[in-house]
Amino acid sequence: MRCNTSRMNSCHSFSPSGRWLVFSSKSRSPYTQVYLTRIDSEGNDGPPILIDNTTAANRAANIPEFVNVTPGGLRQIGGPVIDYYRLLNRAVYPERIFRRADCAKHGRIRQMARTRFYGRCAPVVLILGALCGGLAYGAVAPNPGGTVVTTNSTSATIGYVDTPVTQRVDLYSTTVVALQNGSQVFSQSFSVPFTDAAVQAAIVQANGILSGRGATFGAPALTTNTSVLQSSVITPPPTYTCLTATTGATGAATVTTVDTFGPATVLVGDCQSDTFTILAGQLDINVNTDVVWAIPRNVVSTNTYLTTQTYVITGTGGTAAVAGAPAP
Repeated sequence: MRCNTSRMNSCHSFSPSGRWLVFSSKSRSPYTQVYLTRIDSEGNDGPPILIDNTTAANRAANIPEFVNVTPGGLRQIGGPVIDYYRLLNRAVYPERIFRRADCAKHGRIRQMARTRFYGRCAPVVLILGALCGGLAYGAVAPNPGGTVVTTNSTSATIGYVDTPVTQRVDLYSTTVVALQNGSQVFSQSFSVPFTDAAVQAAIVQANGILSGRGATFGAPALTTNTSVLQSSVITPPPTYTCLTATTGATGAATVTTVDTFGPATVLVGDCQSDTFTILAGQLDINVNTDVVWAIPRNVVSTNTYLTTQTYVITGTGGTAAVAGAPAP
């Protein structure tokens, strides 16, 4: 066919009348773009015409198809591409509310299911399979034209229900001392509790010294035991916005309407995250739903204590210090 370009051409699709042919090609880009050609009554195809702005510069337009529907007759677009991004966004942004475009009523602009692509709120006769997404957050909402348009938006009044929570952190200073007839023959300190293996090994060492001197001794006795608060730190609880709130909606909502004459720009969409440009002489009726939140939070106070303990092993009798015994 003459319409085929010098580079890759694929996914040819005829219109229901058979007079138009749409296909994808890499003629001008490393990513496939959409081309359209007319077929005359003799079956001859004309030169290919690039359909501009059907995808981003770093995205491919794949599997274009004609669909025999009337303007406004398209209710839903699906497929693996859309399912992938729908599931991805539900996992990444579970707190956001999904909305679908409603072009049939007063040109109302609503947020569609979130994807990386941009949809068009207009009568559709040509559908590009890889572009069947919606407005992304932070996007520019399309203007359907007309003297009066109605836009929708949501906002949030964030409140918190805080629950105090206290947690304790213990630090230790444990000292093991061995005495023989009132004289200190061993002393060692540790930054671990008495039950730690290092402290128990020191007790075995101290017992060995007393045994080497022929002393009689008993089990370690706790002679000092204090616990002092070193610090108390309150961890700032998380804060939330309209886009990040996930739990705690009270069910209370306030609906307000604001009329704005163009030219002007207003915020629309979920959490007022999109912009809508009002044309000169155009009236925009924005219906905003403000949802009240009472979000539960834990306010955590961390108290750090230093516990100081001294254990003494008392030995009596025996001989003088044994050569090679460690100094106290």
